[in-house]
Amino acid sequence: MSHPSETSRGSFVKNSARGVAEVQAGQSSPAGQGESGEGLADGLPAGWAEAPIEDFAKTATGGTPSRKRDDYYGGDIPWVKSGDLTDGLVTEVDEKITQLGLDESNAKMFPKGAVCIALCGATVGKLGIIQMDASTNQAVCGIFAEDDISPDFVFHSLKNERTNLIAKAQGGAQPNISNGIIKKTVLRVAPKAEQVRIVSAIESLQERSSRAKQALSEARPLLSQLRQSVLRGAFSGRLTERWRTENPDAVPAKELLARIRTERRERWEAAQLANYEAKDKKPPKNWQDKYKEPEPVDESELENSPSTIAIRTR
Repeated sequence: MSHPSETSRGSFVKNSARGVAEVQAGQSSPAGQGESGEGLADGLPAGWAEAPIEDFAKTATGGTPSRKRDDYYGGDIPWVKSGDLTDGLVTEVDEKITQLGLDESNAKMFPKGAVCIALCGATVGKLGIIQMDASTNQAVCGIFAEDDISPDFVFHSLKNERTNLIAKAQGGAQPNISNGIIKKTVLRVAPKAEQVRIVSAIESLQERSSRAKQALSEARPLLSQLRQSVLRGAFSGRLTERWRTENPDAVPAKELLARIRTERRERWEAAQLANYEAKDKKPPKNWQDKYKEPEPVDESELENSPSTIAIRTR
């Protein structure tokens, strides 16, 4: 049976601060020498330490009131499920339970500021920081850091370790991680002041990234319009208007097309004559009339068109 917490996070969590003490003293322990968990990479910054989460935080999972009891649901106590964790702040949830549902189940109250992580299913490894006192189901693990450890720092640290955590997941189609795995997970811990700086830097970069994404999203329609405008300008002659002024001796398209027609006919006639000669025959009368001229060009459009091609007369 569990009741809403009336104490602060500091009193909610008992002191178990071997790793915290190291950090507060500005001492960094050798990499990988926590009492439990796997060591991380060597080369910790000065003043940092490595420690399993259980050294500087308490962890717990919640429970689910019986679905057979309508009086357990629809109350005013937020009930956090894994689907409510979206790698950000948790400000609202899909379901709420009653005090009776909390009291008569394994559901527990977690204090505002607790870091939550999804333990199973498609959302395994998803994170959130609850912004109100709330209960959770058994698929969510709450992490209650000591006062000298920033919840935001723990949140980002776990996000950084998510791939490693998921790799430890057990099970088949629906792999899961356990409260035990969370407790033994080793994180790098910075001094308190540096934790604040790190979180601030991360959030600043994320904000800039969000603004950049928004700007790109807003620019896409403009880029599409620009591409169409460039094409219209290119094939109306506006794009090369200055070039034509600077290159007055460029061959006009009208003359070029006429040249092409003449050269095509000359090549055809040469080929026909070669064919007659190979057969030892003389060309018949009016043999040139067999040549099929291409569709005539509307020269009035060419006269009105600014288009020229980049071939200089010699």
